[in-house]
Amino acid sequence: MTPNSMLPIIHASEYYQTSFPGDDRRFRAPDIAIPYTFADYATGSDAVLDAAFNTINGD
Repeated sequence: MTPNSMLPIIHASEYYQTSFPGDDRRFRAPDIAIPYTFADYATGSDAVLDAAFNTINGD
């Protein structure tokens, strides 16, 4: 549990692989690319969370 929120920490206990041995892709690109800028860091804003809410709300 985290000390302040008392939320449990959940992690994978086994290796999970979603590709197959013949998969020669170098990586899987995200469906939505979110740029992270220093301005986001400096102001404490979370561009990823904002994009998630915008996607959910249809904005």
